[in-house]
Amino acid sequence: MFARRIILPFLTLGLLLAAGCGGAKRDDPIHARNDAEFESWIADHASIFSTDEIKELNDAKQQIKFLAMTERHSADSDAFNNAVYGRIDQHTAREVLVTGYLLRVDREKVELQNYDPELQKLQRYVADRHLDADQHRMLADELERIQKKIAERQATLTQLQKRLEELKGQSEA
Repeated sequence: MFARRIILPFLTLGLLLAAGCGGAKRDDPIHARNDAEFESWIADHASIFSTDEIKELNDAKQQIKFLAMTERHSADSDAFNNAVYGRIDQHTAREVLVTGYLLRVDREKVELQNYDPELQKLQRYVADRHLDADQHRMLADELERIQKKIAERQATLTQLQKRLEELKGQSEA
């Protein structure tokens, strides 16, 4: 009976500490300085994140890699790796997702802007009165194709911005 009174509080304390300290958490910082460490961190946290969230994390990593390539780090593998994982290591999954979505939003905006010169050129040609009916129809079809691509890109941009706002809202909650 006496041993039970002494051991029970220590046992309870031990269980509470184990429950509070054990296991991976959603807001754990990512510890990864390369692809293998990133994959290991993902594997350690696979029970916490849904399959879709893991896909989003991998997509975010890919967006960060694209950025590193545009910054001309791709020639030197160490510099490239440091550029990529400098934006991932010690950041939370949410922070990495926000970075990835910001990069995708920026890329979509650029892609939309890239359609402007082609769209304006086609609109000028369609307005030209010196074209025959077949040429007008061909240009009108091309104009419709470009406008459809623009609408698709705009829809994608809207979805990306919506998800980005959701992620940003999670940090405020």
